Amino acid sequence: MSEAYDDVECYVSIRHEGYDGLRNAPEAGDVIHYATDRALFNATQFGDFVVIMTGLDNSLTGFQRIVRSGRVVRKTEQASDTDAAVASEYPGGIVLAHDFESGASRKRYPATRNVYSNVERGQTSTFGLQRESTPSGTHYLYLDALDPSHSWALL
Repeated sequence: MSEAYDDVECYVSIRHEGYDGLRNAPEAGDVIHYATDRALFNATQFGDFVVIMTGLDNSLTGFQRIVRSGRVVRKTEQASDTDAAVASEYPGGIVLAHDFESGASRKRYPATRNVYSNVERGQTSTFGLQRESTPSGTHYLYLDALDPSHSWALL
């Protein structure tokens, strides 16, 4: 799209649930549309639980936490095809199937030793994700925890 258009703006819609300690926090159930950069836009998918950081202009500036559910399709010894320097940091990769109302997707994630050793094929779990960048500047997500207790969702 960026090749066809001079300016491409990215937005995510987030349904807020619960009180986050701020006086001006959105009410539970409020849906707010946040402008963000392409890298953050691409880091999320429908159904994610996210803890966000916003700027003074109410734009999305980062994620303190991303939590995503999925069924383990397979575990591989190859952690990532993104960058060899990144792959060496993880003992392996986990392929997750994510189900949505409109269909399903599969994605391979590098995984920390704890996550890799504590899930089995066919198991459905909720995972904490972290976002990092390779030495060459490519962004990627990796599974850093099993995280069973969240309810906020990206729309």
